[in-house]
Amino acid sequence: MITSDAKAFLRRLDPTAYEPADLLDGPIELALDDEEARHTMEETLSLLRDSIARLSDDEMLVLHIG
Repeated sequence: MITSDAKAFLRRLDPTAYEPADLLDGPIELALDDEEARHTMEETLSLLRDSIARLSDDEMLVLHIG
């Protein structure tokens, strides 16, 4: 659950601050080429950042991964 307090971290969700390998390197092998990985990372961070930015003080973003 993400509340509007997370707006303090929006700067960290700027996709231009990262390379795909920074975020996609880990236990999950997605088998993406460099272009696909960059697009996936940019879209994901942008969606999360924009969703958090739109939260009002009485709203919560529920993120279910699985």
